[in-house]
Amino acid sequence: MIYFKSVVVGIVVALAASAVWILVVFLLPLAVPVLVSRRPGTEGGAEVAVAYLDSASILAVALIGFIVGFYSAFQRARRTRQNR
Repeated sequence: MIYFKSVVVGIVVALAASAVWILVVFLLPLAVPVLVSRRPGTEGGAEVAVAYLDSASILAVALIGFIVGFYSAFQRARRTRQNR
């Protein structure tokens, strides 16, 4: 049962990490030029922003998220089981 719970937590963390990564990759290139153009002394209007996203980067972030989530849930379950 410890492994099953750890896998579920790993999947949830992997999905959350992927969602955050996608938001950062899309929003950062779009928001930075707008914020820079609002500074005093800069010309109005933002340059063309390009957001590039490939599946390899999402997969890497998801894999790292799964490993971190699985490991932390597994260690927590093992510690609580030993303290009984």
